Amino acid sequence: MHPPDAYHAAFGLISNRIGKTLSGISGHSLNSGESDRLILATKLEEQLVTLEGLVHRLTSQMLGQGADTRAGELGRNIMESINFMIMTAIDALQSQDEEEINTLEMLTGDRFEMMKRIRHNYFESEKDLSEQDRNFVLDITILFENAVHTLGRYGHLLRTST
Repeated sequence: MHPPDAYHAAFGLISNRIGKTLSGISGHSLNSGESDRLILATKLEEQLVTLEGLVHRLTSQMLGQGADTRAGELGRNIMESINFMIMTAIDALQSQDEEEINTLEMLTGDRFEMMKRIRHNYFESEKDLSEQDRNFVLDITILFENAVHTLGRYGHLLRTST
């Protein structure tokens, strides 16, 4: 088992337990404020589960890609970008600082048009890419867009908690 698969499996066990715990809490008599906090915690957990799945798929794609290819270089740049956004999300969660949340929201704005341009420019400048590399670029840019969207939703939820 590759390390990403082991981490993914471990995360699945932990997130499943967290989900069951949150669900169990909902069975208690909660006041309005407690219910709101439980719903927010559940939504934050859902975004983390989605994000972890996307990062796992990206990591798996990267492991399957040749390390020396130009497409692999683009993949590494995308992974570095996601890493930076995740670190920003962690800082925002830990500090609950308005500026950190603003930074996360700025970083995770809609990236559809930007990624579309990157794909088109990349395919235009790298006309000799193999079909495998072209598919890889398409896959990782779509996963990147989805991860950015998920982190944006996470930032929005953090904002509602402050």
